[in-house]
This record gives sequence, C-alpha cells and structure tokens, in this order.
Amino acid sequence: MPNESILGQRPSYLIKNTNNRRLYLVLVALPGMGSNAVGTRRGANLNRLYDAYTKKYGILNSPGNRLAFNQDSSYPLLCSLEVLDDEGNFKQKADMFTKRTIQHHEAVTSVDTAGEALAVSIGERACVDLGFMASLMGDRSPAGSGDKIPQIVEDLKGIIFKDPATGPFDIDGDAVSWYKGWQTADEYLSGDVRAKLAEARAAAEEYPEFAVNAEALEQVQPKDLTAAEISVRIGAPWVKPEYYRQFLFELLQVPEYLHEKIDVFYNKVTGEWNVKGKSVDKRDNARIHATYGTKRRSAYVIFENLLNQRDSRVYDEGAEGKRVLNPKHTAIAQQKAEAIDQAFRDWIVKDPERRADLCATYNRIFNS
Repeated sequence: MPNESILGQRPSYLIKNTNNRRLYLVLVALPGMGSNAVGTRRGANLNRLYDAYTKKYGILNSPGNRLAFNQDSSYPLLCSLEVLDDEGNFKQKADMFTKRTIQHHEAVTSVDTAGEALAVSIGERACVDLGFMASLMGDRSPAGSGDKIPQIVEDLKGIIFKDPATGPFDIDGDAVSWYKGWQTADEYLSGDVRAKLAEARAAAEEYPEFAVNAEALEQVQPKDLTAAEISVRIGAPWVKPEYYRQFLFELLQVPEYLHEKIDVFYNKVTGEWNVKGKSVDKRDNARIHATYGTKRRSAYVIFENLLNQRDSRVYDEGAEGKRVLNPKHTAIAQQKAEAIDQAFRDWIVKDPERRADLCATYNRIFNS
C-alpha cells in the first residue's frame, strides 16, 4: 500500500506539469505564438518536468499515480502524455514532447480554378458565394463588376445552379439578384424535383439561362408509378372529395334532387371526413339498408366510418341506460363495410380519366 504522505505529494508536484501542458496547447493553437522556437522551449520544459516526476513516482499511468489522482479531473489529460501498448505497458512519450500537434487554421487566399474556388467556398462559408469565389481567383473589382463571375458560372455549368425563385442572373443588368440562391448540384437536384422542374420551366420562358436547370432536373425525375403500383384506400386525404362523393352517389343510386343536400368533405384542421346529410335520404332503398347497410346502420354511416378508418359498431341500451355492444349486428355492419370497401377499390380505377388523375396526384405528392 503506497504511503499516504507520498500520495499527497504527487498532485501538488504535478500542478506545474498540468499547467505547462495547458499552456503549451494554447500557445501552439494561437496564430503567431506556435513558432518552432516557442514549441522547442515548451517541449524541453515539458520533458524536464515529466522526467523528474516519473523518475521519482513512476509513469503517469501507473496504479500508484492512478490512486493518487483519483479525485483530480486533470488526470486523464496528464495520462495522454504517454503512449501505451495494447497491454497497458509504457511504449513512448506522446508526440507533443518533440513536435507541434496542433496547427492553427490558415485561410486559403487564392486559387487557380473555379472548381477550387467552389471547394473553398463550401468549406469556408458552407455555401456557393460567387463574390468570394471571384476574389479567390484574383478579382478585386467591386462586387459583380468583374469578369471572373461570368467565367465561374460558365466553368461550373451543371455543377452549380441558381434557384429561379431568387431571381435571374442579372449581372449585366440591374445586378440585384445575380449572387442569390446558388446551390451545388447535390442540393439543387434533390428534394421535390417535380416542383423544381415546373418552376424551372416557367422561369426559362422569361429567362433562358434557367433552361439548364430544367434540363438537369428532367434527368433526375423519378419514374411515375402506375395505377397497379398505387393502393388507394377509402379515406386517403390526397383523393379529391368529389371522387368520394361521386362513388357514394353511384353506389347508392342517389337521385339528382338529393345531390345538393348530401355531400362529402374533408376537414384539414381535424383530419376527419364528414358525410353531410346522412339522414336526408329517406327512400326505402335496399342498397342503403340491406346491400351496403343495415337497419341499424345505414350505408351512409358505414361509409363515413370507413372514410375515418373507424369500425361500424352497433350498440344496444342496457341496464341503467348503459350502452352494450351488439356482436351480431356489429358483425353484419362490418360485412357491409367490407362490401363498400371492395366496391370502392373496383370503382376508383375503372374510369381511365379518373385513374390518370389519381396517378398524377399520387406521383406529385408522394413520388417527387
């Protein structure tokens, strides 16, 4: 067991060593302070302190030192002064004893090509900054007035793109938007490329320079999914309400005089569908109360439940006015719901024009 008085001496002895290492890290990290001369002096001082300590107490990673410094938060920092092998044995002193291990950042001030300027702009400013890139290539003229920027744009054609929403490349005109909205191809040719293509085509009609955007976007458009690859379920909010209304009218053979009283609409706030006028149709229609509904649950109610992904349950009034589930009538209502669902699946893709519209809507929203 190490002598407690000796253990107590170790932290105070190494305070100088800890401060020296911290000072060394700061010096080599600061521009103008990490010269070779300074590094050599600090390295020599660090070597002297380390050698004196380890001669008396052993290496910093030894069990005795670990015990002595178990309450010192700087101990792991001190341990980094030593390199150990896989078995934990001392291998050598860390590199910082003999050379600088931290270099201060040196900004790039000039480049030869537009590609190099782009790399520096992305690295230094995390964006495509044409003015900065031009200055790297030796253009010291007022922003936008030199010849380097048009050269950069031409050299990086297909590598960088201007977002049409930020205005035209008007470097020869009013010069108010030429520097805005430039993006790398990776950024611009991703995301909602369908919407971007429509925007680029519209912009190209007025500003021909955006034709290159449209051409590039056309190459990355996803393949349209066909009707066979798209599953349309009742209640999908991307399906137009008019299609649900049309289906309901055809399914239940709703007379024209009731069309203005019965409607299907979607509430975007609550995310729920509603069938307006569910009880308006008083006809003794087998489709409403037998084929697609029951005497306890009309086809209108069952259809609304389907739109909202709810089960059509039937309840009876039990003792003390409590509702009690009627399993038999609930099962029948569920069967009617399945019949409506199957009828919808067959109907929704039957009409070519409706099928094409659904495919276009789905691809625009979910496959862009």
